[in-house]
Amino acid sequence: MRALGTRVYRKSWDDAILDRAAELSYYFAFALLPTLLFLTALLGWLPVPDLMPQLMGSVDRVLPGDAASLIKKTLAEVVRGASGRLVSVGALVALLGASSGMLSIMKGLNSAYAVADNRAWWQKRLIAIANFNNDISEYWEFSNTGFAPISDTNEAYKLGVNYIIYGLTH
Repeated sequence: MRALGTRVYRKSWDDAILDRAAELSYYFAFALLPTLLFLTALLGWLPVPDLMPQLMGSVDRVLPGDAASLIKKTLAEVVRGASGRLVSVGALVALLGASSGMLSIMKGLNSAYAVADNRAWWQKRLIAIANFNNDISEYWEFSNTGFAPISDTNEAYKLGVNYIIYGLTH
């Protein structure tokens, strides 16, 4: 048991697991604010009656008083000043942050599998953008609904089992 613990510790240190986790959490937290900015500015364009009062009511129920008043004031200002530029800047910065998170995952997997990635930076970024919301968990989640072809769902299960076995044995 001690040998296993030592091996796990050494391997996690060699692969910089904690550094990768910190990097990943930073990038996804970085993407959160621009995403909220984008969505809030987008709400200013939607012709939904009484949408903002409903959202403000939700904010009041979920957050403490001081935080709720700050969020409500900021949301009101953003919705009043909603413009195409605010929406597009929010979308671009959110996409940059989210794709940086995916790049972090790619670097971590490359490190774990000892693969050298020699692609240009822009190729890596395009791959990260294309793969941002294409996860195998959707195939797992909807495997019994017919949402996805059964052959793809089977491949997703095989890939997930391989991830787990590899993680436990290397």
